[in-house]
Amino acid sequence: MKPLHRALRSPFIAAILVLAATLSAVLALRALGWMQRPEVLLFDRFLRWSAHAKEPDERIVVVGMNEDDLVKYGHPLNDELLAQLLEKIAAAGPVVIGVDLYRDLPEPRSGAGRPALDAVLLKHDTIVAIRRVPDLGPPPALEHLPERVAAGNFPRDAAIDGTVRRAYLRVRHDGESWPSLAVALSSAWLRAQGKEVASSFRPLTPDAAWYRGAQIGGEEFLLDFRGPRSFLLATVDGVLTGEVTAEDLRGRIALVGTVAGSVKDSLPTALDDSSRGILLHAQIVNQLLRATLDGQRPMNWWSEPAQIAWIALWTVLGTALGFVFRSPWRLALALGFVLAALALAAWFALHRGWWAPLATPALATVFSAAFAVSYVAFLESEERAVMRALFSRHVSRTVAETLWTRREELMEGRRLRPQRATATVLFTDLKGFTTIAEKMEPTALLDWMNEYMSAIARHVEERGGMINRFIGDAIMGVFGAPIAHTDDEGIDRDATNAVECALAMERTLIELNEGWQRRGLPTTEMRVGIFTGPLVTGSLGTAERHEYTVFGDSVNIAARLEAAGKDAAGPPSACTILIGDSTCQRLQGRYRTMLLGPMSLKGRAEKIIVHRLLGPAPSETPA
Repeated sequence: MKPLHRALRSPFIAAILVLAATLSAVLALRALGWMQRPEVLLFDRFLRWSAHAKEPDERIVVVGMNEDDLVKYGHPLNDELLAQLLEKIAAAGPVVIGVDLYRDLPEPRSGAGRPALDAVLLKHDTIVAIRRVPDLGPPPALEHLPERVAAGNFPRDAAIDGTVRRAYLRVRHDGESWPSLAVALSSAWLRAQGKEVASSFRPLTPDAAWYRGAQIGGEEFLLDFRGPRSFLLATVDGVLTGEVTAEDLRGRIALVGTVAGSVKDSLPTALDDSSRGILLHAQIVNQLLRATLDGQRPMNWWSEPAQIAWIALWTVLGTALGFVFRSPWRLALALGFVLAALALAAWFALHRGWWAPLATPALATVFSAAFAVSYVAFLESEERAVMRALFSRHVSRTVAETLWTRREELMEGRRLRPQRATATVLFTDLKGFTTIAEKMEPTALLDWMNEYMSAIARHVEERGGMINRFIGDAIMGVFGAPIAHTDDEGIDRDATNAVECALAMERTLIELNEGWQRRGLPTTEMRVGIFTGPLVTGSLGTAERHEYTVFGDSVNIAARLEAAGKDAAGPPSACTILIGDSTCQRLQGRYRTMLLGPMSLKGRAEKIIVHRLLGPAPSETPA
């Protein structure tokens, strides 16, 4: 488990895990079809933004029954009037006429006008009538002329929102197939030009693009809605009365149907919540002509591997953002830029004729960034817990925050990196503690010691030091660790802080003795040893239990100086403070000292120059 734990703390391994988890989750959502709705809705939004008013397509004219026509001629238009309308249009010489009206039953039901309509339909082979597959047939006169029958169906995204985003090339049912009305009309017009409808349309499959399990009823393709949104319009009354001239119809594709809003023949599309069916047929014809004559690439989509690679790319970017930007505000700003770049890329792809994934990579970007930030926060919480365990009892809040800020420099896994430092070590001990302990009850003794430690130990932290450990009645403090100073100014300041700490302890001990004396408790004296020199810092112990410590010859010398205070010369004092010569030189004459000379310390062959600290120099005031 330990190698695994170390591996999980590796930024590279962590990034791979976050990337894999996010990509797997997003691809699973995509495979379940949960992403197709946001994808197609964003696709619709892009289409609306990119669509703009264009000049009407001069090749197409819509003969539409408007509200005035309904009032004058009634609805539905009876067979006899429809026959007159088609006769007049055919006489004007359009290339092809598409009748976007279902006439499987006569109008009126008595069939009085049906012979006239049948005669016109059979007379003019330029007329193409519609049927709705599979339930509504064509006009009976054309049942045996399949080349003049087309499907008026529109495929709708029923599983998403019922919107029309695709169109039929051919509609299939029970082994039979019919061309769509748009294909039949554009094919007739192109044949007159000696051309055929472009074969570059890529048929949709149930899992094509962002569809998952779509109902495909034949050969379908994606609509691009890049054509005009309005067309040359002629009214039924205008044709019947001769107001619409032959020049308005000759050589064009004529679509006959209803444009009146009161007649139910509207469908939601990517551009409009209510598009008239006849105008949608006209837009599809326009797209087929543009693809064939103008070389405009039909709307396309990426292969499955390409889509996955695209999503993976943005997942990688999101993961990188999460590891690089730790601040929520910076991460949000960076995510904003990345998502804007993604949207621009999808916009550019749309203008090149590609339906590029947008919602799914955006979700992957945000999720991967969030997961990465959460993972980093988890690792940081572990590191913070380790540092809290190591230092919470030893350093001030300011030092702790500095340690956390520099954790990457100081930490190695769950341990602090070993480092060499020049620091000042302070040892304190009570004089005659064993005698005091023998005379007091355990509870009273513990209360007395806690009062002493609480009053004395605080001076270490207040002056930027670290209490490394409590040893019975002794305290070991370090100034210059764990944040080591490498410059003389910083090392001098550590030595000064240690000396100020010792003098503050002396003043506090005097106050404590006065209070204890009034309360009938034992009074005591204290010894302090201070030495400045090189030492080693780091974590010591097992993997399960370790603590921060300092060790080296400087620590031993400070401890021996404290012990040497028992027999030190000088005036009587509540606190005997001995300092090494290396410390004394860094005080720069700001304190009164007494040279005790070279002294032999216990356990050391080499003598140490020792000074006794008496107090601040006359010009100095206690800190």
